[in-house]
Amino acid sequence: TILVPGKPCDTGGELSTVDPDGYSLRSWRLGGHVPNFLSGNECIAAALPNNTIVLSFRAQNQRTGCRHFSLSDDGGITWSQPYSPVLADDATTCGVPDPGCQGSIVQMGNATFFSGPGDSSARADALITMSFDGGATIVESLLVHLGPSAYSDMTVYCPNDEASANSDCQILIMYESNTGQTSCVLQAVHARLTQ
Repeated sequence: TILVPGKPCDTGGELSTVDPDGYSLRSWRLGGHVPNFLSGNECIAAALPNNTIVLSFRAQNQRTGCRHFSLSDDGGITWSQPYSPVLADDATTCGVPDPGCQGSIVQMGNATFFSGPGDSSARADALITMSFDGGATIVESLLVHLGPSAYSDMTVYCPNDEASANSDCQILIMYESNTGQTSCVLQAVHARLTQ
């Protein structure tokens, strides 16, 4: 199944799923709405090991300085109330900062990784955070780039195509960073995290 997160123009957040039929894309279904979507957009989703889907989105018009998440246990038909991750050792501190910017999410083994700006009020300090409970709590973070940074994307690379068991798996990240110009530009920079 391929997950396609999105936000239709006149409704809240939704997740479409495409069920490939062989090597063609013949069938798809529209998922349900995230309740109290907080004017969210730029959604991205990942499937957790227990088949729960975690949806990550920015709250565009109601910025709290934290990224928002919602869970679905039925393939995207219904969604939990949005929540913001907290730090495992400080439940009062936002675990995934968000100044109102796109972010990325990947699953590797039992860990879920999120990327985006590490500053809650500015597009700066590219950060990767890690969770073992689908994003409810953040147990570790890695500053990838100090200074202006914005949109990012991650992927899991496993030389033997065994993402759940391969200790050689790596997370590759590409992110926007300032290279001395007045605006951020895409810079191919890869940070590697190993299990």
